[in-house]
Amino acid sequence: MSSNKIVKATETIVRDILVGFKRCFVIPPFQRNYSWDSEQYNELYEDFINSAKSKKPHYLGNIICYDGENTGSSFIERILIDGQQRITTILLLICAIKDTTTDDEKKNDLFKNYLINEGSSIEEKRVRLKQASGDNEVFESIINNRNLIDDSQKQNRLYICYNDFLRKIRNEKRVTADELLEAITSAEVVDISLVDKNNISAVQTIFEKINSTGSRLTDGDLIRNFLLFSNTSQEQKRLYETYWLNIEKQVEDISRFSKVFYIIDSCDPIDESNIYSTFRDFYQNESRELILKNMVELVPYYNIVLKKSSNNSSINRNIDYLNKLKSDDVIPLVVYLCSVLKESSEKELEKIIDLFVDFMFRYRIVKPYTGGNPLKSLITGLISKLKNKEIQPVYDDLLFELSNSDTNDKRFPLDDEFKNALIFNKSKNYMPQLLLRLEDKETKNIQIDVNSDYTLEHLMPQELSNWWINNLGGKERSEIIHQKYLWSIGNLAILSRGYNSVNSNDPWPNKRKQLEIAQFKETQSVFKYENWNENEIIDRSEKLSETICSHLASPLKRERFLIDKDSLYEDFKPGWYDLYDKFPIDSLKIDMIVFDDKEIVVKKWNKFFNVVCQELFNKYGKKLIDLVNSLPKTKTKNGVQGISNDEQNRTKPIPIKGTNLFSEGCLSQNAAVDYTKRLILALSDSGDDVKIKFSLSL
Repeated sequence: MSSNKIVKATETIVRDILVGFKRCFVIPPFQRNYSWDSEQYNELYEDFINSAKSKKPHYLGNIICYDGENTGSSFIERILIDGQQRITTILLLICAIKDTTTDDEKKNDLFKNYLINEGSSIEEKRVRLKQASGDNEVFESIINNRNLIDDSQKQNRLYICYNDFLRKIRNEKRVTADELLEAITSAEVVDISLVDKNNISAVQTIFEKINSTGSRLTDGDLIRNFLLFSNTSQEQKRLYETYWLNIEKQVEDISRFSKVFYIIDSCDPIDESNIYSTFRDFYQNESRELILKNMVELVPYYNIVLKKSSNNSSINRNIDYLNKLKSDDVIPLVVYLCSVLKESSEKELEKIIDLFVDFMFRYRIVKPYTGGNPLKSLITGLISKLKNKEIQPVYDDLLFELSNSDTNDKRFPLDDEFKNALIFNKSKNYMPQLLLRLEDKETKNIQIDVNSDYTLEHLMPQELSNWWINNLGGKERSEIIHQKYLWSIGNLAILSRGYNSVNSNDPWPNKRKQLEIAQFKETQSVFKYENWNENEIIDRSEKLSETICSHLASPLKRERFLIDKDSLYEDFKPGWYDLYDKFPIDSLKIDMIVFDDKEIVVKKWNKFFNVVCQELFNKYGKKLIDLVNSLPKTKTKNGVQGISNDEQNRTKPIPIKGTNLFSEGCLSQNAAVDYTKRLILALSDSGDDVKIKFSLSL
């Protein structure tokens, strides 16, 4: 039984894991940099002070390590899986004690016994803790008492913590430095060693389980760990320096970037609360290096959208609009289109992004959706169609798709419902941006920043003065008009910042004079109204909504029937369905399939077709291979699609084990089922030879 042990635990103290035989703790590249703030490291400091005063050892908890490849008869290298923040903080505290003592012998003893491996033949292991790349230079400078290279490094958390400890020790009156050192080095710890360091899945599982303790890791931290885990620290370092470092330097939010990358690569939505687990499950059996390579290639296009790194001012401005419209679900599609069109057809890209801004204004203001997130499904469906060349990355194709969504809650709102929403204020949000958008369309040279420099003015003010109550027909009538039209588009205008607070509640004659000199065309045009009452608001609302509709892209005449989701859901019950049953695939989750009599867990539609192809090979063997080998380069013959013997012929190739074939892993849900039906029919005369059922749920 002992040979099956994954870990070996030893109760010990800090002194015994640091002092003596040449040893070096190594924080692997997949770990984050030092992240403790003052509250966390001061809490540990106070724990040691209390231990020193009470003469009772402090329990530090567990550290988890495995032996590195440099471990031998004369040196121990320990790769830290858990405990990096505590070990780092302890060494910084010991270093601060060293640097505050005036006793040269004690200073030398602390340096040689706790902080360095004197005479180490491996220079990079001279310091007893090798930090992750981003922190190592600063940490070694602190330990070796060297001046830091530049001021920016003094903002590093390691340096801040070290200097706080220097100050605390110099001012400490409760215990002596020797008593504090004894409390630190006598602290109890459980040293947990992984027995089989080559069992990477076990290491990864342990890493994930300990994530619930200490300073919780982000999805980005966990994804970095997942992608950089390998059998050797040299391989981890190579992957980190070749790929991950490039990503880390250029991307501010790794979790968000990973989400966008996954959506583009899988053509599948992702739940915000399950980014890491979804990412891990999808890429579990794929080459980490290939994933990292593809992520690096996507970074510049991601930054065009997230950092507005394009030199095209129109694209940058439209990205500002998308952000204001809370279009996070649209971002993966825009990033993908940038990767396809930025170098080859920037003008087309500019037109398409402009189209999506107009679509989002209509979609957000009309709100054709009541729950869920149909926009996610719409966007991932478009990515899938683009990647599989069902449509082309051109304005006309995307306008057609937006105009012909399959369900009502994804629709591109028509002019009449858009006007109605503008006049009767279905949405109070996005009105300032919409009016600025109109100015952009009409004048072409507005230099106002989308994110600032302008404010929304209610022509009939939000709080009615006596003048306004009388002007609107008295208390009762003014309340009716105010409630009905306060947020109507006709009662709104934009002004440069500064005007609004001065003029907001003035009587109309005073406001009117100021509006005449406003820098915005549509705001200036309000000057023609000598009075401002219900009739004027209605008149301007109708005219302004008409103007907005004429300038913002609108849907084409519908050519596809809408699916009535409500009627489909009405009689739907979770359970087993046959391949040929009618059900709203686009809106349902797959949990499991039965192929003939074999039950197979399948949680994602983008994995479904590959599972079916694998089982069809198990059933038909060479017949499947011969069929696919006879397919022309057009990817289709006798209706067969989604499978090829050419890896380059697939957008997201997934190998079919035991063959030279690849199935498509980037399919819309409808396409996955359709391709399955066609492939089965091509292999069996009637299609009756294969029985497939789904376990489906909402």
